[in-house]
Amino acid sequence: MVEELITFGNRSGLNVYLCWTESREKSPNPATATRGFIRLGLGDRTAWGGESDRGGEPGLEWTWIDLLEFLGEVWPFLEWEEGYPLGLKPMTPSLIRIAAEDRWQDLPEARVEIEEEEIYGFEETHDLARSFKGARVPSVFLLREGRRMWISTREQSILRPFDETMETLSNLGNVIANRLEGLSDGRSTAAINMWKTRRDHSRQRLAEIATRLPAEVLRALGSLDGVFELPPGGFECTELLAAARMTEGQLSNTSLKAIFDSIRHIPRASQTAELDKLSQEAERLINESGKVKPYDQGYFLADWLGRVLKLMHLDYPYEPSEILKHMGVSIHSIEIPEQNIDAIACWGPRHGPAVIVNAQGVHSQEEKGQRSTLAHEICHLLIDRTGALPLAEILNGSAPHNVEARAKAFAAELLLPRNLAYDRVVNASDPEDAVNELRSAGLSKEIIAWQVRNADFPLPPGVYDLLKSFVGDPAKF
Repeated sequence: MVEELITFGNRSGLNVYLCWTESREKSPNPATATRGFIRLGLGDRTAWGGESDRGGEPGLEWTWIDLLEFLGEVWPFLEWEEGYPLGLKPMTPSLIRIAAEDRWQDLPEARVEIEEEEIYGFEETHDLARSFKGARVPSVFLLREGRRMWISTREQSILRPFDETMETLSNLGNVIANRLEGLSDGRSTAAINMWKTRRDHSRQRLAEIATRLPAEVLRALGSLDGVFELPPGGFECTELLAAARMTEGQLSNTSLKAIFDSIRHIPRASQTAELDKLSQEAERLINESGKVKPYDQGYFLADWLGRVLKLMHLDYPYEPSEILKHMGVSIHSIEIPEQNIDAIACWGPRHGPAVIVNAQGVHSQEEKGQRSTLAHEICHLLIDRTGALPLAEILNGSAPHNVEARAKAFAAELLLPRNLAYDRVVNASDPEDAVNELRSAGLSKEIIAWQVRNADFPLPPGVYDLLKSFVGDPAKF
């Protein structure tokens, strides 16, 4: 017997089709009560199940109390954890193990064994397939990215609104839990309790998950209320929590405290109308452009902003600090010894929008490097505040790969348009001198070389060989 089909979720995102194989009245134990067919879909493609030969019901049959127990246990990780272990930045969550194995090729075996535990832990909390006990099914990874969530399989990865995806998971869990109500066995009682208390975790534990910082580091930084500005008795992701997460454990406690103090002293701007207007237009244009590759989006946004700036009577070469000032974004300075951190930016409900430049950063310690740093942050301010980075960003921190690639292309194109770079270098009597002169824009020789190469015009052999010599991976040039 197959009961009525239950459907929920979004047809463009995570969607579930479920039907039970036994009537509720004839299900005396959790295994039979929750046995049924499920088809789990990503958009219009199937991840689990598919049409079976039994009249068209969803095709993956299992005892779904396993999935309820899994969701109840890993819920805080789905809700609060962002980014990847080991500082990895795969294109999508389903590629995490491939990225890790690439990293492990040159590491000693003892180190690999330690890091394997971290990857295994990530998979155990983000792959729905880990809920199955005794069966192998395709992996379905779920990972938060700001206000969005990755839903990722080997064949397909999509980004959907975070709240939408979590609502689908909640509905799925509730449907399974309801099948267990009234059963008196220990497993049913434990599964229902775990599901109902899935959000009942200490703020300390949630802060560890949200920041990826060890408990001893959090304790050394001070109280959660004072350090991270958490609401009394509650938990939410604040600008300070987001900044802590994005440091990837790279900074000393002293530097972390300095960053937190800087953010706390930045008030919420009273007027951001110009920035909000530009952001809305940027998002609309990107959505309508059909451009998918991050660097194409970055080039597109920089070209569009350049036209907007001309209407504002700001002519090339653009000064990023003036653009930020026009947008109502304040610029501050900080000195922390970790040179890999060039800037910290915040734009949440309590602080900002603002950019804090590290005066000792490897790029931002010089004026031309600061121009590139600020141009990079302009892109995040325009396009990422409502998506991947709703609260903060740390340049050279743990921002998602695609988001950072887009911002890098944007900064390069804003500071040195590809056609201009091509014209200056190819038509120069000494192309190398031309490259050195163009570095005043704040870009490295390698980025300038790529700007010339990506202009999509033919390069004279001598110029091509010169530019190729500036590139870290010549085989890709």
